[in-house]
Amino acid sequence: MTSYVSDPYSYADDDAYDDDDDDDDTGLRRQALAVDGLPDFDSGPPMDGSEYLRRVAYEARQMPNVMRAHVIDERAYTSVTESASTHSVVRDDEAHLAPPIWATPQREWTRRTVGDFSDLRVRITRTLAMRDSAHNSCAYPANHDRRGWQTLCESEHYPPLSAVLALDAVTCAYLLRHVSSKLHKFGYEYSASDADTDSISEITRLTRWFFAFSARVDLPLDADTSASIRSAMKGAARARMLTTSEHDPAIPHLNLAIAIGGDYFKQWKSSAVAIAE
Repeated sequence: MTSYVSDPYSYADDDAYDDDDDDDDTGLRRQALAVDGLPDFDSGPPMDGSEYLRRVAYEARQMPNVMRAHVIDERAYTSVTESASTHSVVRDDEAHLAPPIWATPQREWTRRTVGDFSDLRVRITRTLAMRDSAHNSCAYPANHDRRGWQTLCESEHYPPLSAVLALDAVTCAYLLRHVSSKLHKFGYEYSASDADTDSISEITRLTRWFFAFSARVDLPLDADTSASIRSAMKGAARARMLTTSEHDPAIPHLNLAIAIGGDYFKQWKSSAVAIAE
């Protein structure tokens, strides 16, 4: 007795597929998840899935139905390939941005600082666990109000503990990324020879908010937040490298930020040295 097994790749239903294609001319560009409204590109990275989908849908609408690739110049491709192979060794950022001797922290200080910071995170976590989940002081912006929080960070030089406790995990991670990007940018614009009161005030403000958000952010860190902390470490390390004496008032703030981002979050190699006996 002969039996037949249906072929899952049979073309018997081709007509049905053709009818579907006639009804929907978008093909592979058909929107699978519907979202309403326009994306808000000015607010920074998307804070939730809906905003991400709005941006994807908007960008898809800007694409033509047919795209044509131009002929690639083989000489340019060869040049890029050779250049990539020549510079395949990744530069050691920590070695390149190593601090001068007067700005190098002591290993014991770094150990105590990281220990105290870890204890602070435990106390904040316990405090949050005892608070009402719906509690949020009206003195601070709502968690979804990113611009309001950014304005608060720019106007306040001393982060209030109550503000840190008012944040939810998503908003805190976003603000940590925001401050980290500012710290990175400041580090690559900083010049110790031209430093003035405003520059010192700015680096102090940024490192304080970096410390505050780092004390609140949930673990484990997501990939974007980890990368932003490392970029902040590059900026802080560069600013510290450019200091000209041990009396530079920016050094303690930069060392504190690097101790947290490097020794606690492991996004930078420690440059601390042991005390000579």
